[in-house]
Amino acid sequence: MSPAVLASNGDEATFTLDAGGRISRWNAGAEALYGFSAREVVGRHPTMLVPPELDFERDEHVREVLAGRGVQRYETERMRKDGSRVDVAITLSPLRDAGGRIVGASADVRETDGSRHGEPAGVLAASGGASTAHRERSQRRLAEAQERFRIAFLHAPNGIALLSTAPGSEGCFLDANPALGRQLGYAADELVGRCLLDFLHPETEAGEPEALAALLEATEADARAERRFLRGDGRDVWLQIGASVVRDDAGRPLYAVAHLQDVTDARRHEAELRHLADHDGLTGLVNRRCFNARLETALTDAGAFDRRATVLVIDLDDFKSVNDTYGHAVGDELLRRVAGALRSRVRETDVVARLGGDEFGILLPDVTPEQARGVATELLAAVGREATVPTGDGSVRVTASIGISTLDRATRATGEALLSDADTAMYAAKRSGRDRFASSADSDPRAVGAPRGRRLGAGVQVPARGRLELWEQPQLALAAGAPDRIELLARMRGRRGEAIPAGRFLPLMQRFGRAGDLDAWVLEAAVALIARRQAAGLTGDVEINLDASSVTDERFVESIHATLEAASVDPGTVTFAITAAASISDVASARRLMSSLSRLGCRFALDHFGASAGSLRDLKQLPFDVVKIDGELIAELPERRFDQRAVRAISDIARGSGLLTVAEHVSDDATLELLREYGIDYAQGFHVAMPRPAQLTDGLLAAA
Repeated sequence: MSPAVLASNGDEATFTLDAGGRISRWNAGAEALYGFSAREVVGRHPTMLVPPELDFERDEHVREVLAGRGVQRYETERMRKDGSRVDVAITLSPLRDAGGRIVGASADVRETDGSRHGEPAGVLAASGGASTAHRERSQRRLAEAQERFRIAFLHAPNGIALLSTAPGSEGCFLDANPALGRQLGYAADELVGRCLLDFLHPETEAGEPEALAALLEATEADARAERRFLRGDGRDVWLQIGASVVRDDAGRPLYAVAHLQDVTDARRHEAELRHLADHDGLTGLVNRRCFNARLETALTDAGAFDRRATVLVIDLDDFKSVNDTYGHAVGDELLRRVAGALRSRVRETDVVARLGGDEFGILLPDVTPEQARGVATELLAAVGREATVPTGDGSVRVTASIGISTLDRATRATGEALLSDADTAMYAAKRSGRDRFASSADSDPRAVGAPRGRRLGAGVQVPARGRLELWEQPQLALAAGAPDRIELLARMRGRRGEAIPAGRFLPLMQRFGRAGDLDAWVLEAAVALIARRQAAGLTGDVEINLDASSVTDERFVESIHATLEAASVDPGTVTFAITAAASISDVASARRLMSSLSRLGCRFALDHFGASAGSLRDLKQLPFDVVKIDGELIAELPERRFDQRAVRAISDIARGSGLLTVAEHVSDDATLELLREYGIDYAQGFHVAMPRPAQLTDGLLAAA
């Protein structure tokens, strides 16, 4: 017997299908029922057994099984080799390989007597009216199916269209439902005869019409794309299109069924998120992360095309005293006016950013040093003239100091080095009297920056001098019964004994390439603390901050392995929070080294999620387990609807990806309630618990 012939199982007809939905085995019962031998059917599609008038149910059930949607049981009518009809009950079950993957389906077919239609068994055959009865039942089924389809078609909330696949009229509407008419701003019958491609937005990029046409010819049932269309009233609409081509038994296309969903709001929300991630909320300027990315692009262009790039760093003079004297409202208004003054004095191709606090940056592509000095002179005048804010007893104004650093064919440097040189020149301008500019080309930038560099160096060497300390801040579990977590923080003791947060000295360490030294100290101190906590019976998760550069340093990652092993610390309780993930240049190495720690049980958190456009890219490219939502989205959550939508969207993304979420900068109970409503897992901030020196206490006990 051919291997394509299954062993008989009594009178029951059984056959199997391969992953492509074609018959692969056929038993004697199937041959007896249908009249076809195995040789005649193996390799063909079982739609050959479906009567023409039941074409609507062709391979619907087979697709469901192969897609993993479970066993399918149904009663229907099938056609024998001699053209006669037979009522059957079919059970379709998935076939899986050793790995559990679906590789085909098994069909068990049993002949029924037709009594479900109201005819007693044998009566029709005895009267000689079997074929007439079959025809009537088929017509009833067809009419019922057509009515169900008509109702679904007319009342579906999303657009549905039948599109031509005939040469010369591909993509033209054969029929359209009312929902699609509403989406495109026309009556449904106005669409018939017109082509979907005709409604594409005039600004559609080259290649998109061809891509859409290819989608309508796709063989995959789940082929999808999003395209922008122009409605009849002139408004834009984004539609997500899913298309499936209906084919005859020979594989020739008959028509395409397209499902269209309006995703305009989602697209607008995505654009708002991208803008928020790239821009400073107070001034509307691009933020530091976006500025760094633009700077790296400019440097790449400068190297490839032998072009110049100039960076200006602008710092306001005595701005802290303005804030302290007149309050943050006046300070914020001054920052907005300074931003406007800077933006109004540069070209559209230049990049103006708020780098943080009262520090601004400007990227000037393709300018000479003389032109850069001219721009700096205009900027100083504009700030002095326009950065004035009325107060109760008069007005307050500020001046600025500017540092200039230029990259040309004679010098090649990184973006960090260029910023560092401009920063050093800016401080030279301040020392020279303020309200002026200085250029890194005017003197040796290393000599000018030496005092600042030495102060930084003294801080970095503090493991030997005892100036670094480990602090902690609890993270409150928002779900009942979940354990709290803690984040370990680095603090440096100042010369007057004050505890200096890492946010004040870490950027300088990163700029001078010393962040790895800090990470090494934090790792050693943190693991020692965790070991003591675990010895005391405290098992909560602990988060340790690492600079992004550390996860591409193979030796440092090896030291993590060794340190955890030497201290007998459970790696499953350790989460490494990665700062500045966007700065990782060797993503492949970072992914490999992070994965090696993940295999130990360690987890990784993506810090400041939502603060830059690259957050989603970082989340896709690297194996993160925890998302820490940036504090700018949380600080005023109850008052800002946009932030609420953004946080809810981030929660949905994280939950759908199996990731934990931590909200930073939580400042009140109203924010906590919203975070619980959105399904955020943990809350962190001064309202939850203040940072404190690390200690052997669990969770929030010491903060209560």
